[in-house]
Amino acid sequence: MRFAVLLTAVCLAGPAFAQNEPGFFDRLFRSDQAETDEDQGSLLEQLIEDQLSGSGRQVTVTGFQGALSGAATLDSLTIADDDGVWLTLKDAELDWNRGALFSGRVEVAKLTAGEILLPRLPASETTDDAPTPEAGGFQLPELPVSIQIDEIAAERVELGAPVIGTALEVSTAGSLSLAGGDGTAKLTVTRLDGQGAVDFDAAYSNLSEVLSLDLSLQEAANGILANTLGLPGRPSVDFQITGEAPITAYTADIRLATDAVDRLTGQVSTFEVDQTLGVTAALSGDI
Repeated sequence: MRFAVLLTAVCLAGPAFAQNEPGFFDRLFRSDQAETDEDQGSLLEQLIEDQLSGSGRQVTVTGFQGALSGAATLDSLTIADDDGVWLTLKDAELDWNRGALFSGRVEVAKLTAGEILLPRLPASETTDDAPTPEAGGFQLPELPVSIQIDEIAAERVELGAPVIGTALEVSTAGSLSLAGGDGTAKLTVTRLDGQGAVDFDAAYSNLSEVLSLDLSLQEAANGILANTLGLPGRPSVDFQITGEAPITAYTADIRLATDAVDRLTGQVSTFEVDQTLGVTAALSGDI
């Protein structure tokens, strides 16, 4: 997803950059051989870095090629804050329809990465402009372009212990779409040691406020969830949440089983009073 946003930024931010650097697109798009592919790659890398870097955020790109064709590749991308690099993306490939941008669409057939390293989360930024809980309900972002990514995959994702409490290596696969305030996302995360998996399938509409959610997690004994919850004996875990309804009157079915025995089942529901969202739970079982 980050790679798709990067390439979208290249296209959307181009006119502004061209004003600041006269001749940039003349050099980038010229048909003669005065500029080599390496030169064009360097210009694109500079554009991405300049547009995405900012206060407390330094983006570094290497080996970016093919942004002007249907298949773009990236050797590496790193994002750093004042404490150092917190995200590294390696061997990324984007198969996309660049012509769709002219009609306000980002269409991606495949977005893959060989390796993603996330040793920690970025340093938090405090701001006085954060919205209050009373500012409004949940809304998907309204982007200037629609986004459709048919396939998202990473062969290896390495998460550091500070991210979720323990170091973890997984593979990921999924898809994403966002257009006109409607969004869908599917994601499967599989532990590379074969000890667990997460399946996530969700959809939401700003207009109808209907949320559809299907989340399941399975882990072998002595897994992350069992240790995080402090479950006696650290058993295998099967956890599920499913539901589809307006977010202000939502009901989700909950199931938690350990060692193939149901331990906690029931429903969690939301309700709205005076534009404030409340939550009720009706859960039972042999915990």
